[in-house]
Amino acid sequence: MEIFKKRIERLAEKLRGKADCALVTDDINRRYLTGMKSSAGYVLVFPEETVLSNAERQTLSM
Repeated sequence: MEIFKKRIERLAEKLRGKADCALVTDDINRRYLTGMKSSAGYVLVFPEETVLSNAERQTLSM
């Protein structure tokens, strides 16, 4: 799981000073960032927080 944390941290670092957040909706990119296999959902990456929502409408703040 450490690999996913590092991927999200790298994206969050790139956002600092450039954008408020990144919205990831593509299945392949969402799986790359989180390892989550899901046909629907999104990952919202902020510089200081990440929000993951899946098709079951569950939301997890990381």
